[in-house]
Amino acid sequence: MAKIEVFSLDAPQLPLARERTVWVCLPDGYDPNGEPYPVIYMQDGQNLYDTKNDIAGPTWQADRTLDKLASGEGLACIAVGVAYSSRRMTDYGPWKTTQPKFFREPGSVGGDGAAYAEFFAQDLIREIEGRYNVKRRREDRAVIGSSMGGYISCYIGQRYQEVFETMGLFSTAVWVSAAPLMRFVQQTPQRLPQHAFVYVGGREGVQGMMTDETYERLSYRLYKSLAGKGVDCEFAVNSLGKHYETDWSVYFERFAAAFLRRAKQG
Repeated sequence: MAKIEVFSLDAPQLPLARERTVWVCLPDGYDPNGEPYPVIYMQDGQNLYDTKNDIAGPTWQADRTLDKLASGEGLACIAVGVAYSSRRMTDYGPWKTTQPKFFREPGSVGGDGAAYAEFFAQDLIREIEGRYNVKRRREDRAVIGSSMGGYISCYIGQRYQEVFETMGLFSTAVWVSAAPLMRFVQQTPQRLPQHAFVYVGGREGVQGMMTDETYERLSYRLYKSLAGKGVDCEFAVNSLGKHYETDWSVYFERFAAAFLRRAKQG
């Protein structure tokens, strides 16, 4: 069974709520001196693991999924989950929201995402590679998140292509700031090969904010923008899928298996 370790890490790039809890999921039989492991870096660390989480309710069950892949196919890896703060929307938003009528609180308007991305792609990577036996090629690193976690994962993956080969963009909240994200994707040169898995559910709308169709349409638009610039993309839709961890957990297995098979072959 996977083992979860927890430590705190300062994010000096951020103006507020700098200390972050980091949950590290180590595979069963983790060997600090053996063959190094690929790593899946994840947002929203509080709700990832069944065996150790920090919120009530369902999780991604990432630890159970990775146990299954390791025992069934020999696809062992390490997963790293970084906690969100009370300023989640602002930390995960590189730009101010284009929907200010829905996001009025200081911690929800966006704008600190570039600083968070620098912490994630530099400080966090350096810490993990100093503590654990991990592979250090970009092909052995993936970044993944859901909702605004998917939004910032897209930004991180595109901006730091030399760090992350694979992106997992689950129920990405494109609608919160659609124009800046699309412009960023389209204007960022595709310097290196990448893979992306884009997932959306058919029932992710929020009454009074946006419809199911809008959420699905913008996710498809993100997929087309990435694919159009040469990213090797897969797009998945679950017509009954809601904005919920139990839905993401199903597709996380598909994402993780594909990433780890590529890493193993490479």
